[in-house]
Amino acid sequence: MKKLLVGIPAFDGIVTEAQQSVIGMMYRAGRDLPDFDVAIHISYKKEQFRARNHLVDAAISNDFDYLFMLDDDMIVPHNLIQSLLDHDKDVIGALYFQRGGLYHPIIMRRKDHTPGVYSGEFWSQEDPRITTQRGLHQTDIIGGGCMLFKVDVFRSLMQPYFETERVVGTDISICGRLQDAGHEIWVDTSIELGHVGEKKIITSRTVPMSERAMAAINRELHEDLKEYMGMNDAMMESYMLQASAKKKRKDVWGDRDAGSWEDVSEYYQTEHDWHILNLGYWNLVKNDPYKEWGVVHGAALLDKSSRVLDFGAGLGHLSVPLAKRLGCHVHALDIDNSPTQKFVEWRANRHGLTNLHIEPLDTPVPEWEYEDKLDGAFCISVMDHLTHPYETVLWIRDQLKPGAFFVCEYALHSGEDEPQHLDRYDVTTFDQWMHEIGFTTSPEHHWLFFYQG
Repeated sequence: MKKLLVGIPAFDGIVTEAQQSVIGMMYRAGRDLPDFDVAIHISYKKEQFRARNHLVDAAISNDFDYLFMLDDDMIVPHNLIQSLLDHDKDVIGALYFQRGGLYHPIIMRRKDHTPGVYSGEFWSQEDPRITTQRGLHQTDIIGGGCMLFKVDVFRSLMQPYFETERVVGTDISICGRLQDAGHEIWVDTSIELGHVGEKKIITSRTVPMSERAMAAINRELHEDLKEYMGMNDAMMESYMLQASAKKKRKDVWGDRDAGSWEDVSEYYQTEHDWHILNLGYWNLVKNDPYKEWGVVHGAALLDKSSRVLDFGAGLGHLSVPLAKRLGCHVHALDIDNSPTQKFVEWRANRHGLTNLHIEPLDTPVPEWEYEDKLDGAFCISVMDHLTHPYETVLWIRDQLKPGAFFVCEYALHSGEDEPQHLDRYDVTTFDQWMHEIGFTTSPEHHWLFFYQG
């Protein structure tokens, strides 16, 4: 007889819904696994790593073959244990989502595979392995809420097995340590668990629509980048990670003057592939409430007749969905002859977006006026790159209709590590100045303004 221990780290007591589903799972395991002795142990500890280490010690000292760790707020299918055992993997988990925040699927890739360095990036909600290709997949990190281990894997580690969560989550560190010891990490995305939240259980059917929309937009950008650069997924991930390094940005910037329009223009017109890959990395990994507001919540203010400015359009992460999903007339403005401008032009042609107007900027501040005033404008991750920030904001203001919105991310403080960024103003001063030139601040976001006319 093989032995399996179901270990539950419980911090506030098992919630009613989870308790009911665990009882059903244990009943099925006892009935459908005649070759297994199955036991359950609930560990009450104030800190996760202590509870998890206690469960590992219990499994080892009592000669269990398997340890199945399950959090106290998971809703599980009754055949969960059998389904995971069938794969015969050293370490395997299932799909579930955060119960708050950004509702990420709790599956991650390691950002750095250097032994002893543990950090992770979430898979997208629109990852094909979750949407259209559910099944068994190798990954780097699975969520601690559902982990099935062969107990022998812990014998390849030094104690304590689970490290304190004060630096990174216990799931990130244990998966990293096991990988470094030669064990593979697997997840079956065809098995989905519910996660008890404050008001509802999070599954793929209850992830907020805004998160779905942003995940789809990121996926579309990722696919466009792959085709434009001629890379597959693995190449893209590797090259983008290398391009995002601070040292590389400092090396490319060199001794240029951040206050010189000529130096700034030259910087953004050179190093074609690097600019695209570097910006692609930040567009895809950064949680961006400004873009989310523009594409999801700002949609209530826009229709196909609306005219919108995207000042400093970058890779078109905002311009393309505004034009494609909302049907707006979008003016995508960026430095003339820059790699990013060429990429956005390519995206517009690829997606047939005749309502996306690519506009080159060859002066510090645009020298034209729009005859038809605009319904809104965006200036996202741009203010700290401008040689003439205040003059630029005044020009944008003069293009807006009364009542138009202006999303302006201005509270950036990048410091000496980013020499190409300028840091000229504090939040209070800038906000007061915006009111002086005719804007009001929205009550929900300090970066969302409305022009009073």
